[in-house]
Amino acid sequence: MTQTRLILIVTLFMVLLGNYAFFHNLLQVYPLQRSTVGFLLSLIVVIFSLTALVLTLLSSRWIIKPLLIFVLIASSLSAYFMTTYHVVIDEGMLRNAFQTDLKETTDLFSIKLLLYLLFLGLLPAYVVYKTPILSGTFKQALFAKLKLIALLLLVIVGAMMLYSKHYASFLREHRPLRYSVNPLYWIYSIGKYGFDTLDKHETQLKTIGLDARINVHHPHKLVVMVVGEAVRADHLSLNGYKRETTPLLAKEPHVINFPRVYSCGT
Repeated sequence: MTQTRLILIVTLFMVLLGNYAFFHNLLQVYPLQRSTVGFLLSLIVVIFSLTALVLTLLSSRWIIKPLLIFVLIASSLSAYFMTTYHVVIDEGMLRNAFQTDLKETTDLFSIKLLLYLLFLGLLPAYVVYKTPILSGTFKQALFAKLKLIALLLLVIVGAMMLYSKHYASFLREHRPLRYSVNPLYWIYSIGKYGFDTLDKHETQLKTIGLDARINVHHPHKLVVMVVGEAVRADHLSLNGYKRETTPLLAKEPHVINFPRVYSCGT
């Protein structure tokens, strides 16, 4: 199989089978009806073409298989977490993943995760590994890559011009939909995370509150506030959830629980 054909087949597999979360979110905004079916089909074509374009730009005949294997496995995990936990794989989520520990990681394992990894990641990755790649001369490979890039760009521009009114609305009013496009958005997030990490400036710490004093003549209370920063309120047993997710807090005699805290900003 040629490198071009392999990229197109892998891209089609990921776009159609690894984007349940995106298609679900998309149909909530653009219900399937006569006035939207053409735009929805063109959007699938655009996402397919953009994904193939990115993989073509990143690949070469020396790294094509490792690249596709990595993208397949990472996309299967991304599909699982987006579908199961309704999260997006952005730079913040990647930062959390790199800073987590082994215990938190093992808590995420489940049969469903293994099935996603097996059928959307490992099995297609094995097929890619076993597929022989036809290798021509450098000139032939370069010409084939340039021809594919030009064709993909033409398809993207043509589809967006054909439904320009829909795409203007999609890009302007429904930008969060792109956060669940797999694998495009997590590839973008890896690049942004890497850039932000390399571009991080040294933090300057400043001492404040030097005039604060403790009044020892009056009794005082010790208040410990526990903030569930990464926990959903409806998944705490303190709030009636069926599983014991807060067993230690439940043993404390003087716990005051605020099940939902709303904040507003300007």
